[in-house]
This record gives sequence, structure tokens and C-alpha cells, in this order.
Amino acid sequence: IGPGSLPIIRIRGPAHDIIKRALDTGAHGIMIPQINTAEEAGTNRRLFQVPAVGVRGRGSAFPAVGHGLTTPEYMKSSNETIITMIQIETRAGVENVEAICAVQGVDLVFIGPNDLAQVSIFLASVQPQQKMHNMTRLNGKTVVITGGATGIGRAAAKRFIEEGAFVFIFGRRQEALDAALADLGPNARAVKGSVSDLADLDRLHAAVRALLAALYR
Repeated sequence: IGPGSLPIIRIRGPAHDIIKRALDTGAHGIMIPQINTAEEAGTNRRLFQVPAVGVRGRGSAFPAVGHGLTTPEYMKSSNETIITMIQIETRAGVENVEAICAVQGVDLVFIGPNDLAQVSIFLASVQPQQKMHNMTRLNGKTVVITGGATGIGRAAAKRFIEEGAFVFIFGRRQEALDAALADLGPNARAVKGSVSDLADLDRLHAAVRALLAALYR
């Protein structure tokens, strides 16, 4: 782990004391599993935040040290800088994903592939008329999928495109990205890079912003 790395903790469950303990170690972000509704996402997000926005208390000085700040600086900035990652692993989470993504302060949604694989029986049994309705559910949305060139990431990209979204896939192997684009069609773009490289993430961000500016100018 080198300079510029951001420590992220995947906690064992959505609970106040667990979130507080993780943040008190100096984590820059928390991944919360088993979130199924926008209300759950919003409630847990407030546990990250200090008053008057949230309910997080003030403990030791270590979190500030972990961010290279004084305690007053950390308390002032932490509501905006702590990364909130939501993990979706259930049918309910899939059904509510759009509302979850709209919750203010949710920075990233992570798909739990093993648990969500159990939902595949439901997805395969969706009635044709429901599939037709879903084809426009994500019209006008832009989705970024890390690791979207292969496996469940590519399958998710295809599903989002079928429902009307424009998808960016992000990965390290150009040949895999090229193969995925050939499969996904014109409503996908690829950006080569690594999630561990901040410069690559900046390039991804710039590519998404450029596309949105072109679409909505």
C-alpha cells in the first residue's frame, strides 16, 4: 500500500456501533452489506455523519490522523469526504436500486455476485410483458461498472443496456474490454485502467463527464 491509497472497510453489518468503530480506525470509506431500500441506505449514511446532519459521535483523534488532518479539520470535512459504499445482494435491493442510488451521500453501489446469483431464478422467470416494461426503466441513466469486461460485470452491463442505460466499463485488460464492447454494442464505452490508480480514476471521471456534457448540452 503506497501513498494516496484509500483504506476501505467492508463491515459485517449495518449497525451504529460497527460503523463507528470502523470510522474510528481512520477508514476513508465504508462498505455496508445487505442494504435493500433507500430508507436503509439513508439511515446508514447518517451514521457516518457528524451533527447536525448525522448522529456520529466524536471519539479519539486517530481518524483525523488517518486523514492527515487536525481533529477540528476532520470534523468539519468528514461529512463530505467519507466514501459511502452500498452493497446490494438481494432481490429487494435489485428492485430498489434506482432509489438507493438516488440517496444523497451514496457514492458507490457494489453488486454482491454470490448472493445475487441466487436471484437468477427470479430474473429468468420474469414475464415477457414485465421485460418489455423494464426495457425503458433506465432511459437517460449512465452507469459505470468496474470489472465490466468479463463475468458478472459484463452480464450486468448487458442488462443495464437492455433497460435503456448507457454503460461505461472499466478494466485493466484492453483485449477483454474490446471483446466486451463488440458484444455490448453502441451504448457502451470502455476505459482502460485500475481502480487502485487515482490517475486512471480521474480519466474515467473525465470520460463520463465529457459524455454527459455532449448528451445534455
